[in-house]
Amino acid sequence: MSTAVIGVIVVALIILVTVTMLLMLAVHNPGKPEQTELPKYRMMFGVNQETPTWKEPGEE
Repeated sequence: MSTAVIGVIVVALIILVTVTMLLMLAVHNPGKPEQTELPKYRMMFGVNQETPTWKEPGEE
């Protein structure tokens, strides 16, 4: 196999593992309150528009 093919496979695996880890963290952390999680995903995915369902308590 050429190095380009190997490189693409490695990058795809890294992205897959990262997304899986984020999903696992989002689902499997009952110890953390939701308020700490939501802004993180808002920054990551650029969801900064006014979404009433995603409002944290005390946020205006």
